Amino acid sequence: MSQSGGKATLKGEDGLTFEVQFNPKEFSVSKGLTWEESKEQGQDKNSVQFQKGAPMTASFDLYFDTTGNGGNVQSEWVNPLLALTKAEISPSTGEAKELSKKRPRWFNFTWGSFTMQCVIEQISVTYLMFASDGTAVRARAQVKLKEWKPPDFAGSQGSFRWDTDKVSLIEVSGSPSINQVAAQNDMDWRDLAAANPDAGDLMSMEPGTTLVRR
Repeated sequence: MSQSGGKATLKGEDGLTFEVQFNPKEFSVSKGLTWEESKEQGQDKNSVQFQKGAPMTASFDLYFDTTGNGGNVQSEWVNPLLALTKAEISPSTGEAKELSKKRPRWFNFTWGSFTMQCVIEQISVTYLMFASDGTAVRARAQVKLKEWKPPDFAGSQGSFRWDTDKVSLIEVSGSPSINQVAAQNDMDWRDLAAANPDAGDLMSMEPGTTLVRR
């Protein structure tokens, strides 16, 4: 999809800002959904049931060029871009299980009318041109961003607690699906899945898995 207007910008939660040298020619956005096929047998039993939605991703290529000023494209552009991936932020209550473990910052990515609160998932750099002394003067960076929405729980040392509402725990036996556990506990499977975003494969859980019930 094409955009027009000002420069594409990544602005971090702490104010750190990176503005591109040249806007991408295009960028792509992807949103994944998980659907479960019906387990019922029969020619007409071909329905699917929604399970969960994955975070949206955006990807694009950035080009950097210092042939005009004779500078080093690595130090002037690539290194500042890669510095955005450093784990420098101390998590606050409500966004991490291990509050003592630092994480990279999240950003607001804006380009024209498009905005997305996100984290950087991947940056891959290819150097395309060099000066006679070997200095890199042109590079392409492939950037992939992932939508960021802090979960509404907090905790530390591998455990967690909900900020609001009392909760109870459900310990599963066998290898049930989220639908079966929800039915056994008189719940909507969507509510149970939303309360357990880090439970792993919800369609075939390991025996002894503990789920939160809000």
